[in-house]
Amino acid sequence: MLTAPTPTYEPLGSGADGGWEPARRNPASLLEKIVRLSVSAGAIDIASHETFDGERLFEELVPIVRELLLDTLAFFERILDTYSADADDPESPGPAGEGAERTSGERIADLAFLGRLELRQKMAGLTGLPATADSWRIISAAGSCLRHIQKSLAALEAVIAQTVGIKPVLNSNDDTTQSLAARQAYAGFRRQLREVSRMTDISDRLQGAATCISHLFDLPVYRDLRISDRVQLRRLLERILRWGGPAQHHEAGERIWQDLSACATLLAEISKRQELQEHDERTCQEIRRRLAATPDLPADVRPLLASLAGRDEELDDRLFTGREIDRGTALAVVQRLLPLKSRWSPRAHG
Repeated sequence: MLTAPTPTYEPLGSGADGGWEPARRNPASLLEKIVRLSVSAGAIDIASHETFDGERLFEELVPIVRELLLDTLAFFERILDTYSADADDPESPGPAGEGAERTSGERIADLAFLGRLELRQKMAGLTGLPATADSWRIISAAGSCLRHIQKSLAALEAVIAQTVGIKPVLNSNDDTTQSLAARQAYAGFRRQLREVSRMTDISDRLQGAATCISHLFDLPVYRDLRISDRVQLRRLLERILRWGGPAQHHEAGERIWQDLSACATLLAEISKRQELQEHDERTCQEIRRRLAATPDLPADVRPLLASLAGRDEELDDRLFTGREIDRGTALAVVQRLLPLKSRWSPRAHG
């Protein structure tokens, strides 16, 4: 059974505070604890619990998440005890340059305060679930707790790391990387579903759709998909498996198919995420720059085009089938995807 890690702080000194050394004097200890807590949150595999019933989730998942929440909250309390006390003492002595450190300390205290507030709310939501709660409601609450733990820890680490001049280690697999992988997975799913949609028999279509969903579940990126998306896909798969067949429930089968199509359309909206919009504009500008430098299609353009999977159906068809992408196709993709204001350089206007 996975449990949250034990505290990593060691008493240093013999003061009335039980040996607790002010945190800012030992940032390495803070950063170690932050990383350990974040890694523990990431190690709890919510996806592997999605087939459990509510009773089993309350027995196996909820206690692990609750224990990790308690450890993280206790850590934030320690941060506040140290940094809030120093920030609230205007006569606290210190060497030259202390003002800059105090500013950093206030930022750290603010982040710890906000993190503690949010996690207390998440704790109340998790522990307040009724015994009759739907399994997906439990999954969603637990997943939300883990995401907020990692988000608040990453924000805190970034500020502490900045104060000592080192690079943060959390979010090395950043939001953009995860979003790109999720968009590519959704693009593959939608393309498979379009192939299935050509079947005339509703039984064949739903069976094919069930296979598409199951394939998506098997991808490594599945555990990083939004829980709300996973819940919707799981419920659609359950409806397909419960469907009684065309002889008895033809209309119900068509409704399931319509809901599947609507779900696939909503998944495409992942491209509206800010990090993906920024990535796509940068990528299109870089593709255009490289195309302008040569009459041929540079070999290093195709990987850039591949990162746009999920934005353009024509491009997706070529990427997923391995078909040739020529210079004209690449340029047309850029023209379709670039915002109108970004299609011309300032030189073109002047």
